[in-house]
Amino acid sequence: MFKNKRAALAAGAIVAATLVAGTIPAEATGSSTLKVGIVLPLTGGNSKYGVGIAHAAQMGVADVNAAARAAGLTAKCQLVGTEDDQDTTAGAVEASNKLIKSSGAQVIVGGGMKSSIALVLANSVTIPANVPMIGVTSSS
Repeated sequence: MFKNKRAALAAGAIVAATLVAGTIPAEATGSSTLKVGIVLPLTGGNSKYGVGIAHAAQMGVADVNAAARAAGLTAKCQLVGTEDDQDTTAGAVEASNKLIKSSGAQVIVGGGMKSSIALVLANSVTIPANVPMIGVTSSS
């Protein structure tokens, strides 16, 4: 689909920026900060994908902040952390809990490269905490 890694990263940044931008209210005029946590496999079987997607999500946060500034908004996204889910359900749950409880993440980007991980993570962590999860790679 993509001829090189740079094109894949750019596409990922655009998707991440679009998804994260949708969570900032258009009428935001005060000093508003959306705290974003990233949970992806940085080690384990899918780390070759997780590392690149984490970089793309970081670029997306920067793009959203630039767009907010250009629109005259003081609202911004703050990346509060990137955690390794080790491509496991237990790792994803632990990483997300850490970002939400310790770092104050208000949205989780990632949440597992597999639908089985994303489903458990949503049901056991993000839904009970009332924290949106933007799954960027889950299948089925």
